Formats: sequence, C-alpha cells, structure tokens
Amino acid sequence: MVGKYKVITLCGSTRFKDAFMEAQKRLTLEGNIVISVGLFGHSGDEEVWTEGTKEMLDDMHKAKISMADEIFVINVGGYIGSSTRSEIEYARTTGKTVRYLETPFQFRTIRQEEAEEAVGIETICFPPNEACKREHMIPRMAAAADFFWIAEDRATGKIAGFINGIATKETAFRDEFFTDASLHDPDGANIMILGLDVLPEYRGLGLGRELVRSYAERNRGKRLVLTCLERLVPMYEKFGFLDLGESASVWGGERWREMDRRA
Repeated sequence: MVGKYKVITLCGSTRFKDAFMEAQKRLTLEGNIVISVGLFGHSGDEEVWTEGTKEMLDDMHKAKISMADEIFVINVGGYIGSSTRSEIEYARTTGKTVRYLETPFQFRTIRQEEAEEAVGIETICFPPNEACKREHMIPRMAAAADFFWIAEDRATGKIAGFINGIATKETAFRDEFFTDASLHDPDGANIMILGLDVLPEYRGLGLGRELVRSYAERNRGKRLVLTCLERLVPMYEKFGFLDLGESASVWGGERWREMDRRA
C-alpha cells in the first residue's frame, strides 16, 4: 500500500546550499516528500547562468510549487531575495502554506523612539488623503502604545510594517478615532484599527495577514473593527473579518466598508 505524504517544495537563495540539504534531509525523515532546486547557481553550478537557463529554472520552480502542499523557505539570516519573494507570492496566491526556516519578523509593541519611523511608513503606505498625520499619530503612540503592534525585520532591525488602533467601549467606527487619542480606553471591548501598514518591499510575504493574526491573538477576547475600501474587502475576509456594510466614515473623502473580527 502506498502511503499519503505531504509534499513540500523548498524555496530560497541557492547560496544556502548546505541549509537546503539539511532541510531536505530533516523534512524527509519527518515523513514528507521534498522537492528541491536542481542546480545551485550561487554555489558553483555555472550552468545556471547560460542563456535562457535561469529563466527556465525560475519558471520550473513555480511548477514545483504548484505540485506541493506547502513551501518551506530557506531564509538563512533572514535573507529573502527577489526571486524567493516572487515564489512566496505565487505560493500564497495559489493557496499554499508558507513556512520559514527562520522566523523573519519579531512582533512587538512600538518603542517611543520609533515614532518618527512609523509616521514615515504611514506616508509611504497610504495616499495623502488617507494617511494619518504626524500630529495625530504621535499622541496615539504615547496613549495607546500597547495597541501599536509592529513587525521588526530580524535581519535589519527595520520596521517592516505595523497594525495599530485604540480601544473603546463604543461599537461603531467614527473618524474621530483617527484624530483624538484621548478616546482610547484600555478597558474597552472593541479595538478600532487605525492602520495596517506594510512597506512595499515586504509585501507578498504574508506579513499583513500575520500582523492581523498576532494582533488578534495578543488582544484575545476583544473585537477588532476596521474600515477599508470596497476593493480590499476580499483581502480582509481572508484575514477573518466580516463585512458589516457601508461605514459612516468619510475619512479622506472616501466611501468605506466597515468590518469586524472577533479576536
């Protein structure tokens, strides 16, 4: 009788040949079918760099991902190159589980000395009419630091993204939550999410989903409420939110959907 085994495709920079071999051995002994790379271009296999070969191998590796149940990313020292990022994004869009050799991010509350960095990220992640202003974010970070949750890139120490909000006993979203940090009530049963920010260079890694998941876990028992543009509703539904219909918010002159998730 032939058994049923999980299929795992390894992804990562071919400079980490030894780590690939170790992961392949370990995962195989754990009872998985492991699909790896065929050539290690950054570890001496010069054939990779002949005309057309690298492009063929990159395409072939995505076919290997299609065959798998999940991918396992060899991210030694937190390194994830552009080709691997593309593979991770492809895996996620095709419904594959993504696991990592090393956890690439540390999740924690913001430090006050990081406030200006966070303000800068907000201006990158949102257009001017939607981004929160410095004069609103700085007081919020001071008043509700426990509800300002960041992902720090372990390799660089850089903030890769964050999710933040304030707690309240109110149940419906209103725009004053963006501008008035004094509305924060740490004992409130509802958290009004005021931003989910991921820097462009970290998108496609599932970081937004992981920020939401870890934030909900940290605030277990509280209800998360957010507003989003209609085109983003399907993404937030994948993150566990329920569409409640059109919001009363007119922030930035836009029309918003209100969504919630029970943490």
